Formats: sequence, structure tokens, C-alpha cells
Amino acid sequence: LLREPESPGFDLLTMLGNMAGARVENLRKEVFRALRDDGELHKDDALRALELCGFLHPRSSWVDKVWDDISKFATLSEDEFLSFVEGYAQQERQEHERAFAKWDVHGTGFIKVADLRSLLDSCGMNPLQHVLMEVLQEITKATSRSNREASGEHISWKNFEWLMDALSSREGFSKREYEAYCIAFSRFATREQPNRPKNDADLEEKIPVGVMDKLLVWLGYHVKPRTLQRMTDEVDLDRSGWIGQRDFLVLMRKLREYEMGTFQKVSETMTLDKM
Repeated sequence: LLREPESPGFDLLTMLGNMAGARVENLRKEVFRALRDDGELHKDDALRALELCGFLHPRSSWVDKVWDDISKFATLSEDEFLSFVEGYAQQERQEHERAFAKWDVHGTGFIKVADLRSLLDSCGMNPLQHVLMEVLQEITKATSRSNREASGEHISWKNFEWLMDALSSREGFSKREYEAYCIAFSRFATREQPNRPKNDADLEEKIPVGVMDKLLVWLGYHVKPRTLQRMTDEVDLDRSGWIGQRDFLVLMRKLREYEMGTFQKVSETMTLDKM
């Protein structure tokens, strides 16, 4: 399973390194090779590539800035792409630090938890309330009683970083949801994939796309075949018919966003009907 941040205060790059050790770079290489065209990745695929590398809702303006620092061309080689992803991670951290500083009006290194939702909105993050509360509770439990954060009324920059890392690494799910999806994935995953030897040490467990409907029913979801097909197409980059754990978590996030969008449309329609 992908490793979680071990405790509040975990550094972003350290956390990413612990997702599976050196497999982080392998993941990025896999994304590049799945999206490349004629040996290079086109800028039009940059946002999709970053999403599959573990970045929640990557921003096109940050992509432009980091891309232009690496290349003046519309495509990147594999080495350039790896530099691009690393540069984007650093850009994201810098932007989050700037946003935090705006709310830390006294320069104490802390902000009020009451201001956290507004700060997250400015960072392009909008976690569900139960998810946010769970992560805050994790921080409070891991904080020394003498620390300013122990009351649950303030959060430091270091723990804000950890919070952002936790939300990203879990694809915006609560810890309980994340673990449940990982268990479900393991239940249906296999290493016995076509054209790969069974004793391949680097062979990642994957799920055949053909059993996704059964997996979702097992989790209590009922998704229309056309909707499921569209979502699996978005994460099955190499069209192999197999998806890994990171792809599965991205798919589950997309499914939640789709459901929330559908619910919002229905609510708006009902409101209009009453007018």
C-alpha cells in the first residue's frame, strides 16, 4: 500500500519519497511513458500527468511558469518531465507558503483554525468537512500539550504542510475511506498480468478494468456503465485494461466529484422548480 505521512510535520518531499520509496520516480516515469507521443510529453497533457502523479487539481498558471523555466518548446523529454514534476512540487509548496503567510498576519508561524477553510480555498483545496475535521484531529492528537496547537484553535505552517500532504496522498478522502479503498483494491488486485512474468519483482498489483463494476458494487456504488467506462479511460493511460492503486484512488475521487456535481445539479433544479 502507498505509505501515509507518519506524523504531523512531515515534509512534503519526504512524504512523497515514502509513498513507495524510489517508486515515486517510477510512477512519474510510468505516467510519462503512458502519455508520451513520439517519445515526448506534450504540454496539453501536463495537467493530466500531474494529477496522475498525485497532485490534486493542478493549476495551469503554475504549469506555465514551471514549464517555461524548463523548456521553450511544447514538448518535454522524460528527463525534462521529471524535472518539471519536481519543479511543480516546489512551486506548489511556495504558493502554499505565501498563502499561509497572508493569514499569519502577526508573523507568528500560526493561523487560526477558524481561518483554515478560507486558506484552503485560496490554495484550490475544498475537502469535505468530515475529512478536514479528521485530519485536524490527527494533528491535535500528535501535538504536545504544551504546544499552542494542542487546544485545536491554531495550526502551524509545518502542520499545515502536513495537512495538505495528507489530503493529497489520500486523494481528498478521510483516512478511514482511504484505507477502505486500499483494502478493496488489494481484494481484487493481482500480479498475474498478461505479458509479464509472475516472478517479476517490480510487477505492481493491478486490477483488470473488467472487474471494476464488481469492485464498486462491493463498495456500495452503483455506476452507469458509460460513466464507469469514461472514468476508467481517464486513468488507464496505456489502454492496457489494467489500473494500479494510484489510478484506482484517482478514479474513486473522480467518482465522488461526479456524484457531488450530480447532486448539486439536482438541488439547483429543485430550487428553480419551487420558484
